[in-house]
Amino acid sequence: MFYFMAPFFVFLETLVDVFFRLPYQIVLSLLDTFYPIYVFCGVACIAGGIIGVTARIISNVLVSLLEVRPSVKTEVAYRLRKLDKGKAKA
Repeated sequence: MFYFMAPFFVFLETLVDVFFRLPYQIVLSLLDTFYPIYVFCGVACIAGGIIGVTARIISNVLVSLLEVRPSVKTEVAYRLRKLDKGKAKA
């Protein structure tokens, strides 16, 4: 019935192949090729973030445990000496 339009349909199919199917296949091929690198970099970033946050938490805990906290009396005496030194220089 539409045999007389066959050249038009073949031309349309060729255009679709060149402008849609071929670029799509190329993109899929590139994505398949680089997928392992993408996954490796993603896992490396996630692992680095987890290790960094864990190290920060551990270091904050260790610093707070090892920090020497002076008594109130010592702190007041320290501040008074600091004020006296400031007045002597001025």
